[in-house]
Amino acid sequence: MGADLVSYSIVMPEKGVGKFVTKEISRIAKALGKIDDNGIPSDCDKWDYIIKKLDIPNGDYDNDLCEMDADMLLEAIRKDLELVEGFDEKFGARDMSWQNSTIGGKKVVFMFAGEMSWGDSPEGLGYETLRALWRLGIARKIEDRLR
Repeated sequence: MGADLVSYSIVMPEKGVGKFVTKEISRIAKALGKIDDNGIPSDCDKWDYIIKKLDIPNGDYDNDLCEMDADMLLEAIRKDLELVEGFDEKFGARDMSWQNSTIGGKKVVFMFAGEMSWGDSPEGLGYETLRALWRLGIARKIEDRLR
């Protein structure tokens, strides 16, 4: 077996992404503060309950085997919120590349981050930030703004 390219990418408007991300972070953080630990179901439904409460239906938190408890999920969401704080269309990291372009008359930025891996997730800032945007459902909302 060889290495695989493990990556995330996003296509976004050339301007205005930072304000949108800031609003989404604020909205999710506010909803996160309202989750009552006593109201979280104890089985696999806990994930659906938390994702629904946070209104991140397109979130990419994978728990097919129900191995992660609710506290671990909430902590992962908090860490992701911290990671994407300050993200905008000019964000850059060593493990990331980007290209300005025009799609359908709209000026866009295409960002890509990743690296070759033999099973472990990449640890670069660009990869982790784009992954967090996708896990929080923010990346999908950004791309939807181009439609």
